[in-house]
Amino acid sequence: MRERLAKLIDVKSIVTIVMTAALVALLFTGVEPAKELLALYCTSYGAIVAYFFSKKDSGASPPPSGPAGDRPAGDGDKGGQA
Repeated sequence: MRERLAKLIDVKSIVTIVMTAALVALLFTGVEPAKELLALYCTSYGAIVAYFFSKKDSGASPPPSGPAGDRPAGDGDKGGQA
């Protein structure tokens, strides 16, 4: 039980909980922030949550890199063709 509590109280959990609470407070209180501020906050919130929960904790190896011919077609690289 203590180990689970210790894992819960790490930096990424604290940041996520605080930002979630702030987002809920913004959405459900009478405060009406500027649209730009709300858009910036929501974008930052999404980026932070995506980073924290998609990041590997340890032992992550870089993606394999093969020759340029191994890329799937349609990836936006025209190979110098017009």
